[in-house]
Amino acid sequence: MLVNFSGRAHNHNFATDFIVRSLLDTDWYKLAMLQFIWRHFRDVKVRFSLINRTRSVKLARIIDEAELRRQLDNVRSLRLKRSEAVWLQGNTFYGQRGIFRPEFVAWLADEFALPDYRLSEEDGQWRLDFEGSWAMTTMWEIYALSVINELKTRAALASMTETELDILYARAKVRLWDKIEKLRPLEDLSLSDFGTRRRHSFLWQEYVVETMAAELGPRFIGTSNTHLAMKHDLEAIGTNAHELPTTVAALARSDDDLRVAQYDVLRLWQETYGGAMLVFLPDTFGSTQFLKDAPEWVADWTGMRVDSKDPVMAGEDI
Repeated sequence: MLVNFSGRAHNHNFATDFIVRSLLDTDWYKLAMLQFIWRHFRDVKVRFSLINRTRSVKLARIIDEAELRRQLDNVRSLRLKRSEAVWLQGNTFYGQRGIFRPEFVAWLADEFALPDYRLSEEDGQWRLDFEGSWAMTTMWEIYALSVINELKTRAALASMTETELDILYARAKVRLWDKIEKLRPLEDLSLSDFGTRRRHSFLWQEYVVETMAAELGPRFIGTSNTHLAMKHDLEAIGTNAHELPTTVAALARSDDDLRVAQYDVLRLWQETYGGAMLVFLPDTFGSTQFLKDAPEWVADWTGMRVDSKDPVMAGEDI
């Protein structure tokens, strides 16, 4: 994939370029979680917010409000395409065909639409609030993060000369190549991309994914970005996130219900997906307590995702 990033950033009319190009331009685990939510908790009412925890970076002074609203409104207008529905329903994920049920894909194609957002400014920061049924609001997470990140990128690029942009992207490509050369000798490597919510831009993520796939071959096992997986015939990678146990815990009506909520999520997940994607996420309320009280059947799962603990210590714990 050859992209003149510097020329594009210098001369391109970004007013015609939407950041999120498809409903599938999101992490694959959001779709797996959405089907789970749709099956078990579709009418639960939720509210969540996107806030910038790096308070020193005043995003409201960097990102134009009108452009932010334009990008968010575009996301709300997106609908699942027929080709995307066919791919979701007919493709094989984690060795299983039909992970996404026909009735879920039909709902996603015919009824799913993102609810409105509430945008406000607080101390130089943009705050986004989303409210509605859990099944309708959950997908906003990755789209909103991608929009905020890329608009911040575009604002930074706008202040650079074409020469500065050329050097910037040349250095970025060198850094990527250095990493590939370090990874290439690792025969047992299994590497996937999880960059969607953090990406510099859609095109840069696509460039990195294509380059890694070309240079590392089968050791690059796929990408979390569903749109890129479909477009480039790659494996779509992902399991589930903290959102599930935190929300189910909030629904608990007693202390006993609260203690077992994190395991109820796993039980329902296995009921939904059978033997696929059996990787548990123990650190939502602390990995130590999760492992101490986990039911015996959790040990039969494929593995554990170490998210916030020293990997060696976590390995010893498991």
